[in-house]
Amino acid sequence: MFGGDDGVFSFAGSGSGDGDTDPDSMLETFYTPIYVLTAVFGAIFVIGPIFARKAKNKDVVITSIMIGAFSMWLFWVTVYIAQMNPLMGPRLANTTLAWMAYAWGNPAKGEDGY
Repeated sequence: MFGGDDGVFSFAGSGSGDGDTDPDSMLETFYTPIYVLTAVFGAIFVIGPIFARKAKNKDVVITSIMIGAFSMWLFWVTVYIAQMNPLMGPRLANTTLAWMAYAWGNPAKGEDGY
């Protein structure tokens, strides 16, 4: 599914099937959602305050809409970019793994199957 013999990050089913995938075009597809959703949240940021009703607290409502749109975008882009280069999982020693398996009721089996 991921990776290949040449070490290039690729998805299953991407490209022409002959193994010739352009890394630059794949990189562009990673950034397309960032551009699209930045435009959507930008539109909410700009157009949202237009729909605020006339009231004595209209400025508070406009500020809330704008801060809300920016906060949602910031959270989303942080999560999306974090998924582009995920952290490694925990690295445990074999003795720790054996103890965890025993503690959880699934003892590790030796070479003889017991």
